Amino acid sequence: MNVANVAQAQHVPSAVVSSLRANAESNRYGSGFVTIRHLESGPEAFVVTNHHVIEYADTVELQFDDKSTLGGCQVVFDDSRRDLAVIGCEGLARRNIPWGIGPGEEEVRDQDDVVAVGFPAINGEASYQSSRGHVSNARYKDDNKLDWIQHTAPIDGGSSGGALLSKDGRLIGVNTLKIGHRDNVYFAIPGQ
Repeated sequence: MNVANVAQAQHVPSAVVSSLRANAESNRYGSGFVTIRHLESGPEAFVVTNHHVIEYADTVELQFDDKSTLGGCQVVFDDSRRDLAVIGCEGLARRNIPWGIGPGEEEVRDQDDVVAVGFPAINGEASYQSSRGHVSNARYKDDNKLDWIQHTAPIDGGSSGGALLSKDGRLIGVNTLKIGHRDNVYFAIPGQ
């Protein structure tokens, strides 16, 4: 299961609109991004993040760049094996989201430049972070035969669920973990 399949399963087209922070009831910070489904009746929005960000939450509170919040959001899709979750929240589509991130259309290759974005906490407060790196293994397979994008763009705790972007700002994956006993080894769920 990858991000594109989750969006398709939820009938959400791949238009990625904004990065944001997700703060579960357990007060754990994580990152995520909004996907918009455009309907005749108006836009419908969902947040894509990691399973481990929302794992123990019945409801999720979203906090945006401007510190405004949107509470009472529900988990509408959760895949613990793939570490992927989708959050639905009434009122999310009505937010004024001024910029967008489109999905990557080209195949991810080794040595492609990437940017990791997220909101890891500093002194207990979420803080925006972006970092540069490159793809070090475009199709890493783990013991469960799941595909991952291995990259060198640093991510920290709280960056989980944040977007991994191509050099032209297109979504290529969802950051999910780093390997603690290695230098510069980070993994993202493939976006395609």
